[in-house]
Amino acid sequence: MLDVLTPVPYNLRELNKIVNPVMTPEDLAKVHAAKLTPFHPLYDFNAPAKSLDTDEPWLGLNLDVTKIQDAEKLVKILQRYVYQGWFEKDQSPDKSDYNNHFRENPYRTWCQTPWLNVTEKGREAIHGLTKEFPLTSSPAFKVPEEIDKNGLAYSWGLAFYNRRFCEVYDQFFRPRNTLSFQDSEGKLAEQIRNHSINIKAKDGSVNFKLLFSAMQDWREQMKDQWQGAYNWDAHVSTNHKVIPGSAELDQSRRSIMNIPHIQMDVGFKDSRIAGTRDELNYWVMMTFYYDPTYSGNELLNDLNIPEPLKYMRPVGLQYGINAGESHIFPGAKNNHRPNGVELPYTATRLNGPIDSSPTSCMGCHSQSGISFGLYPQADGKAVFAPWFGFLTQQDYDHFLSPEMGTGVSFDFNMQLDEAMKNFAKAKANRIFPASHK
Repeated sequence: MLDVLTPVPYNLRELNKIVNPVMTPEDLAKVHAAKLTPFHPLYDFNAPAKSLDTDEPWLGLNLDVTKIQDAEKLVKILQRYVYQGWFEKDQSPDKSDYNNHFRENPYRTWCQTPWLNVTEKGREAIHGLTKEFPLTSSPAFKVPEEIDKNGLAYSWGLAFYNRRFCEVYDQFFRPRNTLSFQDSEGKLAEQIRNHSINIKAKDGSVNFKLLFSAMQDWREQMKDQWQGAYNWDAHVSTNHKVIPGSAELDQSRRSIMNIPHIQMDVGFKDSRIAGTRDELNYWVMMTFYYDPTYSGNELLNDLNIPEPLKYMRPVGLQYGINAGESHIFPGAKNNHRPNGVELPYTATRLNGPIDSSPTSCMGCHSQSGISFGLYPQADGKAVFAPWFGFLTQQDYDHFLSPEMGTGVSFDFNMQLDEAMKNFAKAKANRIFPASHK
């Protein structure tokens, strides 16, 4: 069931570092004692097809993502698409039994990414959330000053991929929940080592990530902004003082706490939709945030889902990396601030409220494959993508060019980026030389 069951020698920045499993038997005992259901990963990548796996409700509508009205239609269709089916086991009248949500779906096949249970960011024991970035103040959410300053509200995310992407995962991960990548005749290891591996999802691929905030006492701290948000109990951590009153922070101390769902990201790939681009493998991205004043997606009205999810406001849709290649919908608050400067909505880039403000959804995810720890070489020097992601298509193309020596893409999938890094650097699977940091 778990990705890392025993201590693993792991080479990240410290040679021969030993990483202990985060999801320990003691953690699972806490889950059972709280009468909660432990995380069970969705790793069956070639499961029998389900009734709605071939349903592609975005087709036949003559949509063009470069037109804001069509972009808004697509975002609403996909919000409905990702919510359908996750709440069938919840027999409560108001769908408030959150412990049973997003665990299995009778209508659509969804899968998750193995090998994400390493370091203090590894999957937690109840839902399988992984640790993301600390929440800071944004146009959508004003965070209390002490929390903002000290990083006292880390985000935790849980991602799912539909059947079209699960079929791609089936090519790379061995079946039946084992921990290894497929490695026919050792070719995959060589492809990773020489940066020649390229992954392309199929048309109709959809992924979504639920993002939560591990802010203690969030109902009081954010009462005017998050009142009524979808929430559940999770075994998570934020920054804690190692010693009360000290400046040193410990990100690994976990406890079961209630956390609110405040952002959702959706990725979508389909070359059959006008306006999607070959140079971005036909991906577009969208993001949502909790807004108790919003109730604008009429396509959710007939769905029997938890009421708070209907208040997830779409910010917009991004179809290109450059400024001005994003739609920001009326009334939404975007979080893209390159150099701290707000751009007009017609010349900005899409970015979620939890995300780092200089970057964008596409700009960040375009790093997948480039930044997964290979540290590619150009002219004998290590080459890195900008820490916040690419801001122009030209810069992205340059990093993928032959002269830069990278030429690798994980098709905008940052979780696969992290998973392959963890696998490749574990001592048992050593794909890089021992001296490679």
